[in-house]
Amino acid sequence: MSDPVSWVKFTQENIARSRGEREVSEKLRADIEICLRQCANDMVSQFEFINNALKARISENTDVKHSLEMHLQKVSQSTCADRLLALRLLTAGREGGREGGFNSGACVTGS
Repeated sequence: MSDPVSWVKFTQENIARSRGEREVSEKLRADIEICLRQCANDMVSQFEFINNALKARISENTDVKHSLEMHLQKVSQSTCADRLLALRLLTAGREGGREGGFNSGACVTGS
């Protein structure tokens, strides 16, 4: 049978259990919030670290690219100068004595 005293006791126990579960739930939510903040901070730190590493790598690659382009330009100029010299020598050799001929003592270098 249900009497008012047993209902009061049941209700008080139910309220006490509910308070305890709420406290546990609030603690769990606080722990989750701390964990989420820490994860977010870690992700931002990793993003910044990787972003800086990628920027440095891009800068290194850009520097190497410019260096290789300058070297290619120097090699191309040198090759072009060598071809011009060979063409001049060939032309001078064909013309022979008409314009003074080929001076074998001359040294021409391409820079």
